[in-house]
Amino acid sequence: MLFDIPSIALTGSENFMKTRKSLTWVRPLSVVRRCGFTLVELLVVIVIIVALAAIIFPIAARVKKKAQASQCMSNLRQLAIVVRGEASDLGHFPPVNNQTKLENGSIQNNGENVGVLINHLPCVSCPAARFKGTNKRGNPISAYGTNPMVMGYYTDGKPPLVRTTEVRRPSEVWMMSDSAQFTSNPRSLGYSARWWGNRVGNPADRDKELTTAEIPEGGFWDPDESMLPLRHDGTANVVFCDGHAETIKQIGDLKQKNYYTNY
Repeated sequence: MLFDIPSIALTGSENFMKTRKSLTWVRPLSVVRRCGFTLVELLVVIVIIVALAAIIFPIAARVKKKAQASQCMSNLRQLAIVVRGEASDLGHFPPVNNQTKLENGSIQNNGENVGVLINHLPCVSCPAARFKGTNKRGNPISAYGTNPMVMGYYTDGKPPLVRTTEVRRPSEVWMMSDSAQFTSNPRSLGYSARWWGNRVGNPADRDKELTTAEIPEGGFWDPDESMLPLRHDGTANVVFCDGHAETIKQIGDLKQKNYYTNY
């Protein structure tokens, strides 16, 4: 029997080439997997990102609050320098409002008040306050208020202006602090405590804590905010008549000796 050797050889060569081509066409599965992530790998990455965000965001928020509290403290110190300098020149602490009663019974502000000193200063605004910028009158919105027993509300000199020599305990009597803001038309500077009622403290009560009788919880400046709000992550900043500043954690940290000036 005769065989067609060239034909057999050609057929074998064609099969070999086909096989070789087929080897180049088929890509191993392991190579395909290396081109992307599996669902499990993606879920792991997502979980890691969420966990890191849960850790970083609260830390960043706390850092921001601390920075705001620090800036607020610096603002109060700067304001204290201005007010104490003016008090030294005048011989008395400048009032928040100094008014004159007119013949028709109306009251007119004569412009001689602390606002004239500080309205143009960038440090009047607390970075943690709700309102910033300017109010309806075009004045800077402050979130600071005064101790009305030191810097109060006067009409024709009544009650009398507080002379610097009357504050015999400047390191104990607070001068300015964080304060609530009017919700409708925020002022440039307000009060951190009540200015009405008794203005004379009892020396025997000097170490008694201040309460809502002296610092109302709300309803005057802002119905939802204390007159001396703990806006810095549960704390507030206070500057005293000697210029030093402190942080309080509750209203009770201030005593009657920090409020009244008559002893």
